[in-house]
Amino acid sequence: ADTDGFVRDRVTYAVRAKGGKEWQTLASAAFSDARGVSFDGFDASGDHIYSLAPLSGRTALYAVATDGSGASTLVYSRDDVDVDGVMRIGKYNRAVGARFDTERSEVHYFDAPLAKLSGALNKALPGHPQITILDES
Repeated sequence: ADTDGFVRDRVTYAVRAKGGKEWQTLASAAFSDARGVSFDGFDASGDHIYSLAPLSGRTALYAVATDGSGASTLVYSRDDVDVDGVMRIGKYNRAVGARFDTERSEVHYFDAPLAKLSGALNKALPGHPQITILDES
């Protein structure tokens, strides 16, 4: 709702940097814009927010700094399909990869140990089946 109490077709995302007192606006978008910016949680350090935003006609995953600079870094994109969000696993729900759908649901692991493990399992198993890591303990 706006300061006058009316609900508008707009959402504003704001964040405070660690130890900061002031809210920094990261983005503003229309609720009705299916291709608008959205946020998918913090990275492990808390210094970046994962953001889904348009890139060349598709949705890509970015890391946006929470320090108020607005700096963003492309984490993952594909030319053929949209990135759907961040895959999280484990007790602390940590972000480990970017989710997307081709003929099936897939994950691009940006967590290096899981990317290595997934690749090794794919090579080691007969027929090279798709390996998806669901959780960890």
